[in-house]
Amino acid sequence: YWINALLSGPKTHMVNIMSNTGVVGLSILERSIASRYGRLFSDEAGVELGEALAQVQSLRGGIWDAFRNAGKALRTGQTGFGMNKLEMPRERYISSGTWNMRSDGWVGKGVDGLGSIVNIPGRMLQAEDEFFKTIGYRMELHAQAQRTATRELRDGKITKDGFKARYAELLDNPPEAIRLEAAAAAAYQTFTNEPGKLTRGFMRILSDYPAAKFIMPFVNTPTNILKYTFERTPLAPLTAKYRNAIAKGGADADLARTKMALGTMVMMVGMDLALNGHTTGSGPQNTAEKQNWRRQGNQPYALRLGDK
Repeated sequence: YWINALLSGPKTHMVNIMSNTGVVGLSILERSIASRYGRLFSDEAGVELGEALAQVQSLRGGIWDAFRNAGKALRTGQTGFGMNKLEMPRERYISSGTWNMRSDGWVGKGVDGLGSIVNIPGRMLQAEDEFFKTIGYRMELHAQAQRTATRELRDGKITKDGFKARYAELLDNPPEAIRLEAAAAAAYQTFTNEPGKLTRGFMRILSDYPAAKFIMPFVNTPTNILKYTFERTPLAPLTAKYRNAIAKGGADADLARTKMALGTMVMMVGMDLALNGHTTGSGPQNTAEKQNWRRQGNQPYALRLGDK
């Protein structure tokens, strides 16, 4: 009840939807830059030209699949990509089964009904995640198919006329390696990828002491958001994911360097705009100070263009 209550505000779901939408756009931009970045600094086979366009094309049919999967998750509470932001088992705690009641009795039906109502915010969050996981999966699937077909064409394994057929074949029956890459990308883009060693330790503590959930209801998602952010700052080399990508080389290294470079550039531009008064945040928290701040011509979350 407590965790679902925390998720019950519309703002929570808007933040989740908008952040995931932003990640989709950023992923395509990063892929596009990485395909050119690698050719400037490395002779290694990296991100292929056309992967970003393939990701865009995947949205055309992927959107409808995403809506279907999200609808199914909303109706049944079941998701197809493993861990979700709730960080809880899929079975409801408020249910006749949990309390060993007869599900066909009026008390059991009442408990199941209460559980269904309480679980609505969590189920909505699961549906949103399923929507964006489907999109993320399709995007990476198309990108990997484009990469594989392009390399096979370059190596002479297929002809130019057979490119489209090979691309379609990889989408219809992707090899295990491509499926795993796509599933990992779907989890990464929704911040629900598997927890690391330290995060697993915290989650075990919460499992052993459920009352701690009142203080720290979510662990894995905030940790993944921090990791995602760090990979796009000058601190990226401190993260294991960045170091592993660089050691692996090829497309992984191209993407890792692009994320760090692009994120750092955006951060520096944002800092420059803020320090020079061209953008504002929320403003002072104190009411009197905020009123005075507004009287000086400022407004929260604004961008100054000329004298406007």
